[in-house]
Amino acid sequence: QHKEGKHFSTFITRQQRCVFNHCSQPTRMSAQGLIAAMNAATFESDKEEAIESYFRNNSSWHLSHNDFKFIFEKLTFDSTKEDVARVIARTYPRLSCGDVAAAMKACSHDSTKVSIAKLFAPAVTDKHNRACILSELTFSSSKTEVNKALDESGSSSCFQPPPQSFPPPQQQPSFGIGFQ
Repeated sequence: QHKEGKHFSTFITRQQRCVFNHCSQPTRMSAQGLIAAMNAATFESDKEEAIESYFRNNSSWHLSHNDFKFIFEKLTFDSTKEDVARVIARTYPRLSCGDVAAAMKACSHDSTKVSIAKLFAPAVTDKHNRACILSELTFSSSKTEVNKALDESGSSSCFQPPPQSFPPPQQQPSFGIGFQ
């Protein structure tokens, strides 16, 4: 990608260049930096590398749902989308249903959406909002599979069902007084 005779690398920051040049030092990148690096990348592998670097080196990242969707839309192949979901699930254990749904919106096939939802299921912190994830799926069998994955991945730390209430134990009638 050339612009007025200059190579694209002159338009990206040192952090983004570091991602592409395999620097040995980890760099922290903003969400805008990640998006710029992905826009500048020519090859799918460069995009995947930028994403992996971003999530691995930014323990407290923040992406909007639109940014999250954009990341997955910039990836061409379903296999790469699944690989990226695996990286995100491995490096960041707290996702919202909105994050998962945003990633799924960028996929055209239910099978890829199911795979991504299942990879992210253990990291979802608001499973009570699962309707937004399920609404991204076309087939009832896909919805059942994702629902099962969300249920089997344990309860989230942010939502616990109310404790079941049991009636108080009944006292046994006592006949007589005294101690035994």
